[in-house]
Amino acid sequence: MGFTAKLTHERCQAVFDALGHGVCLLDAQGRIEQVNRAMQALLGKPTRELIGHRPEDLIPGLPDPKKHCPFHRLRKTLQRESAELHLAGRWFQLTADPMLDPKGRLTGAVVTVADITRQRSLEEQLRRSQKMEAVGRLAGGLAHNFNNLLTIIAGYSQMALDGLPSQHEARRDLAAIMEATARATSLTRQLLTIGHRQRSRPRRIDLNQVVSRMRRILHGVVGPRIQLELLLKPRLGRIKADPTLIEQLVMNLVVNARDAMPKGGRVLVQTAELRVPAQAPPDRPNLAPGRYVCLTISDTGAGMDAETRNHVFEPFFSTKPRSKGTGLGLSIVYGIVKQSGGDIEVDSEPGKGTTFRIWFPCWRPASPRRRGAPRK
Repeated sequence: MGFTAKLTHERCQAVFDALGHGVCLLDAQGRIEQVNRAMQALLGKPTRELIGHRPEDLIPGLPDPKKHCPFHRLRKTLQRESAELHLAGRWFQLTADPMLDPKGRLTGAVVTVADITRQRSLEEQLRRSQKMEAVGRLAGGLAHNFNNLLTIIAGYSQMALDGLPSQHEARRDLAAIMEATARATSLTRQLLTIGHRQRSRPRRIDLNQVVSRMRRILHGVVGPRIQLELLLKPRLGRIKADPTLIEQLVMNLVVNARDAMPKGGRVLVQTAELRVPAQAPPDRPNLAPGRYVCLTISDTGAGMDAETRNHVFEPFFSTKPRSKGTGLGLSIVYGIVKQSGGDIEVDSEPGKGTTFRIWFPCWRPASPRRRGAPRK
């Protein structure tokens, strides 16, 4: 009988340890009675150092235990309680289920802790993507119709200009109309890029070559007070993109970096290659498995707070004075990245500079057709 009970306990512990989430059993006072291996790993201590302690006492940096530990609410409600906790750059879902005796009195609880960092990141990426897609469609649709009107204005203005004598006083006014039309046409072209409606000519390119060709002009853009450094990893994989749009992307990001450092600083343009495994890591859940070329542009400027980061890719959003920019630069960058099949993220904090990371999928040649295989 004793052997059977021991075996049953061992089997229960084996099942307990096999669970992917962290699990612990608490007594009625919220002290740990039993933990599984995943919970030991999360708390960073062996079982003997966990038994008899309250979980919240074992988590360093926990701001408000009663708020983040659902067991405290469970003691009042006697029902399942849950909470989300952001700690050390990761998100966790905490769930507490009550254990009751036949009279409905609390005897303990089962607490599970699940790492939901990947899920939260995917949800945020989806929300951002849907928002930018909607804004992009609106901007692209308006720009397309507006561009048609500009074509008419430019055409009739040119006809009127051609029909006037060289010294006619109206030529100056028509020339001003033509100049304003050209500026408006340039603006609509940028909006079409945001809406993924700008025509592109993607081809197989070496990102290092594109950036290297821009070295001189980039030095001129940042000026003498800013140190520009290029760290280009040799023998990068090729990507499929429009080189003109990639140049525009790099220029916009470097100009943004320059404007964030009016007193000088450092801009780093870096390339690297990355392989995403079949099980994508939590910090890159939106990248499909495969090889990527990564372009990183970072600065030592003022940085951005969370609210600014959440809106940074939206058209016409800008922290600069109205006379200093249109608020389209980063929206255009976002549109070019998406049009090239890539992805982008921004990492920034006030006073700690800003880093943009862009991943372009490596170009893969089409699989050669087997000799004699029928055409489809």
